[in-house]
Amino acid sequence: MLQQTGQAIEVAVPFIASKVGKTGLTVTVDVYRGTTSLLTAQSATEVGGGIYNYTLASGNTGTAGTYYFVFKTADTTVDRQHIHVAYVVGLAWVSRIDATISGIAAAVWGNVTRTLTNIGSVTVGGMLTLVLDQIASTVWGTPDRVITGGTINTNNDKTGYGLAVSPPTAAAIRAEMDVNSTKLDAAVSSRLAASAYTAPPQVGAIADAVWDEASGDHVAAGSTGARLTAAGATGDPLENPVPGAYLPGTAGAQIARIGSAEVGVSSPVSVTGKVTLYRGKDYAIADGTALTFSSASVLALAIVTLDVSGSSFAGVVSGSAGAWVIRVGLTAAQTTAMAVGVYAYELVATLASGRKAPPLAVGTLQVFAEI
Repeated sequence: MLQQTGQAIEVAVPFIASKVGKTGLTVTVDVYRGTTSLLTAQSATEVGGGIYNYTLASGNTGTAGTYYFVFKTADTTVDRQHIHVAYVVGLAWVSRIDATISGIAAAVWGNVTRTLTNIGSVTVGGMLTLVLDQIASTVWGTPDRVITGGTINTNNDKTGYGLAVSPPTAAAIRAEMDVNSTKLDAAVSSRLAASAYTAPPQVGAIADAVWDEASGDHVAAGSTGARLTAAGATGDPLENPVPGAYLPGTAGAQIARIGSAEVGVSSPVSVTGKVTLYRGKDYAIADGTALTFSSASVLALAIVTLDVSGSSFAGVVSGSAGAWVIRVGLTAAQTTAMAVGVYAYELVATLASGRKAPPLAVGTLQVFAEI
């Protein structure tokens, strides 16, 4: 550390215990100048965070030399009980500045004449550049500039200059337009005669033209026209004979299993033929909750049963030719006997001749646990 003679020296040191600043210590300071003891057991002031401060008064620093400060504590928990600091005061190589830095330049350039005894590597060109830069800075640094003579060829800086003629205001422009408004002596819409153009078609006409196009005129592969033509050629799929070429598992094959019958279903039988039951519940004909199927097949004198996983449940047939209704009633005991799960079912008709007709209906029956 460096200091001038006759100046106070402020010294601060940290005391550390287990890598953390130690607070609450009693710290004293011994001061030496060289090998001479100046002060002993001086009290240091705790700053905070383990930092302790001591100021040596200016009256004790009048002699140049190296000053040593020894901070001491009797506490054994700190990492170092003695901490040493040295200050170099007033030795020959410690420069003393009697004036402010800002005043040095003014003192140098304030001399009327200056003699350079050694210009080193400074060139004449470099000196001229410095002089010209200083002149330019002084000239253009002046807020107001009055040019009394000469010619300015180009000036990109328009600051401080005005136009010889002021631009017109919005009001003046509007007035001029009003004066010339009489020159528009006809409606703009009349400038193009109706015979010079054809009105574009309206939305409805465009839609009609699109849909009235012949499909045969649009047969490029992958086009919408080609796809519409192909779809129309297939006709109504419900007019195809069954089973025909329908493979097992297809909708056509499933329809073929119905034969000539038309079967309808009602709750708890869904429109898709799926039956939903709950264990322990009654599905009685008298209550209107029975499993109900309708069929156009000839069922006169036929015995109809609902066959589910090896069990048969008798149905009651009513109605007339072409509009037969089959109701299958189930008791709570019968539904309790059914395990929860999904089963296949068939609605089977045994004719008076003893022959069994093709199933009137097939589907799935799902049994849910009792709620």
